Amino acid sequence: MRQVMCRKKILTILAVILFAGNALYAVPVDKIFTSDGVIREGDEYARVLIYDTPPHRTTVGMFGGSAYTIFAYDSSILNKTGGTTEVYSYNESTINVGGGTIYTLNSYDSSNINIFGGQTYHVTVYDTGTVNILDNTNLYTLFAEDSGVVNMSSGIVGRIGAGEFGVVNMSGGLVRDDLAAGDSSVINVYGYNLAKFPTGGKIGDGFVLGEWENGITFNFYFYGSNTYSHIILHEIPEPATILLIVIGSIVLRRRRTF
Repeated sequence: MRQVMCRKKILTILAVILFAGNALYAVPVDKIFTSDGVIREGDEYARVLIYDTPPHRTTVGMFGGSAYTIFAYDSSILNKTGGTTEVYSYNESTINVGGGTIYTLNSYDSSNINIFGGQTYHVTVYDTGTVNILDNTNLYTLFAEDSGVVNMSSGIVGRIGAGEFGVVNMSGGLVRDDLAAGDSSVINVYGYNLAKFPTGGKIGDGFVLGEWENGITFNFYFYGSNTYSHIILHEIPEPATILLIVIGSIVLRRRRTF
């Protein structure tokens, strides 16, 4: 009888240990949003999928927690201010990044990504998607592929690359390492006193220098000897020049009136 009781106690103890172990190492589950929702500190998911429920546009806020991957579809919106994840946006979805950590952030189809804070490591825009790099952005790599478009007006990026028919429009910000472009891609640079050189720079493949509209000077190096021909410079008229153009147009209109 005592042996039976001992065995029951042992089995009970083992059951408790196994239960506690399973709770401690619980496998994250998938989460599907078809209406507005949030991901909070302490939440942990494997895959998060965001869909619209027409005519409603689903909006999800990520304030903390973690997800292995987040997929945004339709015209849904992800507002990320905290937490850790990877993000893939499809269709006409929008991703707004203001904080937290993202290891990989990809835009497909006609989706739109706005980055104005946080730490993001690798960003790539494909198809006809758009990525806007704004204040307080910190990226390792930023690439425009296919017909994707990157608009960079501020922030810090390690390397910027463009391939196939990708377009990068630069009007501000800092590039720590280099610019690389090939195929039929274009990197447009908008500023003052712009100049580019096919040789020299950090690794000898050339560089571009100039001044942004806010007065900050820059000097970006090229990676690859073909990059030089893909850099298009767009000199912004000085404010005084713009004023003269406006005054001239007004004078011409008055002359035509009389």
